[in-house]
Amino acid sequence: MPQATAFAILGYDCGGISEQVYATGFDPVTGYPTGNVDLRTSCSTGKAGSPPSVHTASVAVTWDFAGNVISAITPTTGAPANLTFIATDGFKDILYNAGANAYLIVPVPAAPTGVTAVQSGDQFQVAWTPNGVNPAAITSSILTATPVSSTTPSTAKARTSP
Repeated sequence: MPQATAFAILGYDCGGISEQVYATGFDPVTGYPTGNVDLRTSCSTGKAGSPPSVHTASVAVTWDFAGNVISAITPTTGAPANLTFIATDGFKDILYNAGANAYLIVPVPAAPTGVTAVQSGDQFQVAWTPNGVNPAAITSSILTATPVSSTTPSTAKARTSP
């Protein structure tokens, strides 16, 4: 979680904020991984011999497949973390907990299907369908074409809108 977000939620940053991340599943609408992040920081009270002031919060988080936080909501109640949690979605993405971290394994996609190319003058409109992968996990594609009677390929990058 970005430190600015963690600070805004806790309201304190006394020399750093520690995080423990736990996976809880896949969002039923977007397919993105979800989980909880437990935040903690300890602040000195300034009084000799007195214990530090500890500030904590638990945050429900949704990440994209690159690990970026899509949303972070402080829940009113939280279920205890399931340290042995493991889940697989319909695209064979695997989400699991190990220690104080959550991990995501996204399989490499197979070759695309339904590839079409329509020429208009000296340009082509190319389309394809991703094969065997969660569509939310694909953020860009690279198209490589080698013109007839040439050994030099041309490449083009296509970015997918979220």
